[in-house]
Amino acid sequence: MTYQPPQPPQGHGPAFPTPPGGVPYYGPPIMPTRKRHNKAPWIVGGVLLFALCCGGFGVAALSSDENPVSQQPAAAEPAASAGAVEDVVATTRGPFGTCAEAERAGALPLRAGDPGYSRALDLDEDGQACVAATPAPMKPAKPAPKPVPTIEDGIWTVSEDVPAGTYKVTRPISGMCYWAIVKSGTNGSEIIENDLPSGGLPRVTITRGQDFKTNGCGTWKKVG
Repeated sequence: MTYQPPQPPQGHGPAFPTPPGGVPYYGPPIMPTRKRHNKAPWIVGGVLLFALCCGGFGVAALSSDENPVSQQPAAAEPAASAGAVEDVVATTRGPFGTCAEAERAGALPLRAGDPGYSRALDLDEDGQACVAATPAPMKPAKPAPKPVPTIEDGIWTVSEDVPAGTYKVTRPISGMCYWAIVKSGTNGSEIIENDLPSGGLPRVTITRGQDFKTNGCGTWKKVG
C-alpha cells in the first residue's frame, strides 16, 4: 500500500512528505494577494492638465525633475592627443634607413639617443646624423711654375727679349753652330764674345745691355 500524505488545512501550503507514523509538516499560511492600484496615470494626467492650463510650464518642470540625469550631456571621454600618439610611434620606431626617410618623417635634426638615430647615418660620428661632414680646409694650390726661358735661333736683346742669366743648349751639337754676344745698339759690329762649337753642350752668360745671336745650335735653356 502506497503512503499518501494528508491534505493541508485550509490556508496552508502543501504538506511535506513524512514517513508513515510521523507528524506531517505543512507549509506557512498563504497570505491573500493585495491588488495594487497604479496611480501613475492619474498623476500624470493631472499634471498634463495643469500644464495645459499654465502654458506648458509644468510639463517642462516635470520632465526636468523626473529625469534630471538624462538632461545632462554625457561627459566625453578624453581623446588621446596627437602628441601622445606621436610619442608612442616615436618610441617604437626603428632606425631610419636613409636621411631622406628621416626628413620625410620630420625627425631632423637627428641626434644620438633620438628614436630612429643610426650610426650609419652619422658620417662624421659627432652624435648628429644626416649632417654633412665638415669639409677639411683646402690647402691653397701651389702656383704653376713659371716656364723656363729658352732661346731659339735669332738675335735677342737681353732684359727685353730674354732675361739675363746663364744658358745651355738642350742637346749636344752635332753639326755647324755659331753664337755671339754683342753690345746692344751696335748692329752686331761690337762683338763681346763668340764661338763655332762642333760638339758638346756649350754654355753662355748674357747680361743687360747685350744682344745674343745664335744659329744652328738648337734650343738654349736658362740654367742659372
